[in-house]
Amino acid sequence: QKQLEQKAALLKDICADPFNPDILVTATKDSIFLTRDGGQSWNSIGSASKYTAGVKSVAVSHMPVYDSNGQQTGSELVVFMSHPIYGFSYYMADRKNPAWVDVSSGFAAMPSMTQVDEISDILPVLCKDADGNYFAEIYLAQTFIPNIYRFDWKTKKGVKVYRGEEQ
Repeated sequence: QKQLEQKAALLKDICADPFNPDILVTATKDSIFLTRDGGQSWNSIGSASKYTAGVKSVAVSHMPVYDSNGQQTGSELVVFMSHPIYGFSYYMADRKNPAWVDVSSGFAAMPSMTQVDEISDILPVLCKDADGNYFAEIYLAQTFIPNIYRFDWKTKKGVKVYRGEEQ
C-alpha cells in the first residue's frame, strides 16, 4: 500500500523590503519566490544558477536608479541571492525581461577556488542621509573567509568593511 503526502518545501531564508513590508522574498533549495501582497500570493522568479540547485540566502530592497550622469532618478525593486557554489547575483524584478546578473567583483575567493567564497547572508539596511532621505545599503557575509562587505550598488562591487582572522 502506498500513500502520497504533500509537503511544503523547506525555506532557506526570508527577507522583507525595508521600504515596503508587504514585499518579501524567500528561497527553497532550488528557487526564489517573491510576494508583493504580504505573502497572500507568491511567484517563482527562478534562481541564478542554471547548472545546479542551491540557494544559500536571499534579500530584497528598493535600490536607486541612476541616469548616465550618475544622478538618482528613482528606485526599483531588486532581489539579491547567493548560491553555495556560484556566488552572488541580483535580479531587477520590475524590468521588462528581468534576468539574474552574477557579481564577483570585490569579493574574496579561497586560495584553492576559482569562484567567490560562499556568501552566507545578505542584509538590506535602511539608512538616512544628511538631507533626511532614506536609502538601503546591502551588507553581505562570507561563509568560510570571515569577511563582511557592503555592496556598492552604483559600481556593482563588494567593498570589504571587515576582515576576521579565523575561518
